[in-house]
Amino acid sequence: MSFRQLSSEEEKLEEQVWACWEAFLYTMQDASEFVSVQTPVITQTLEDTYQVSWLLNLSNCTCSSSMVSTRSLLWNKLYVMHCISEEE
Repeated sequence: MSFRQLSSEEEKLEEQVWACWEAFLYTMQDASEFVSVQTPVITQTLEDTYQVSWLLNLSNCTCSSSMVSTRSLLWNKLYVMHCISEEE
């Protein structure tokens, strides 16, 4: 199978297509690396935020006298988590 010679205009277009393709591949690789690095960070941030807000909601609820010790434990856990996050 043989191909005809490209005209100068077709050659310019082919070069532009290849340049766009290479830029696209570079962007896809960069995006893939960004997602690989940022996904665990964002997931951890969301988990920490959810856990803290859950503890705050639970500790602010009106509790019976039998729940007071549980409420104190939750506040202690929240305080420890706060101290750990300040150290980082």
